[in-house]
Amino acid sequence: MLRKDILHLTQVQFAQELGISGSAINQIESGKTYPSLETIIKIHEKYKIAYNFLLTGEGFPGDSLDVSLQRSSETASKDQTELMVKYVSVLEENIALRKRLEV
Repeated sequence: MLRKDILHLTQVQFAQELGISGSAINQIESGKTYPSLETIIKIHEKYKIAYNFLLTGEGFPGDSLDVSLQRSSETASKDQTELMVKYVSVLEENIALRKRLEV
């Protein structure tokens, strides 16, 4: 589990750092819901956790996009890999737009 095993944070600490409720963290970790796109971006930006790891749980948290895609392409189907590339592209565009809006 990312929060506990890699970041060594309690649910309360993790929730506070992400600006979401502890119950939201609990629901995500228990599989009742998925994190929002905004939460995924916050985790990536704050902790430098690879999108591939956040989205699929595969690979390694610190992998770069290129390494993540290479690892995924070894086990994922072509369609899965293409979908992941598109999703990461949307995430990166969202980050770039948010940075432009902050200026």
